[in-house]
Amino acid sequence: MFNTIRGDLGEYIIYETLKSRLSSKHYSTRRDGDVCDFQIGNIWIEVKTSSYIQAWEQSGKPHSDIVFDIAEREDYDFVTGKPIKGVKKRWANIYVLCLLAEKDRGTVNPLNTDQWKFWIVSTSELNRVRKHSSRLPLNQLNTVNAIESNLNNLFVDIEKTYNLHLKRLAASSP
Repeated sequence: MFNTIRGDLGEYIIYETLKSRLSSKHYSTRRDGDVCDFQIGNIWIEVKTSSYIQAWEQSGKPHSDIVFDIAEREDYDFVTGKPIKGVKKRWANIYVLCLLAEKDRGTVNPLNTDQWKFWIVSTSELNRVRKHSSRLPLNQLNTVNAIESNLNNLFVDIEKTYNLHLKRLAASSP
């Protein structure tokens, strides 16, 4: 599966899980390239995906190393069609990391949600531990206090992580 399609599918899985709670105003105007994927009240959510199996053959190894893109981004002006220069940051306050975890090319099925794993991490933790990093390897999720979740508990875990995010921000304010 190509990375862009996997990303869209990961967002769709999260959308289906959270749709009853999403801000309809945000989602009705959402465009590819928005600063966050979903909004629930004050919670801005960014979805990132990774997979062991790629659409192309991985030369010399059975599967890909797992990393999630956590790079800071510029905002985007949809009227001019250009990035807004000057402000680069992680706009969402919560990241949902989605891993298509099946390692067998013959049985991988991205539509089977049982083959996916999910983690929730706050932007405050990403900024505290990996401020200047653009990538987060799977084996370092514990360094940012990522919470492993599942689709049944996703919203509860997002809320829990968001509340911890707010406490960290309050504690770091002068």
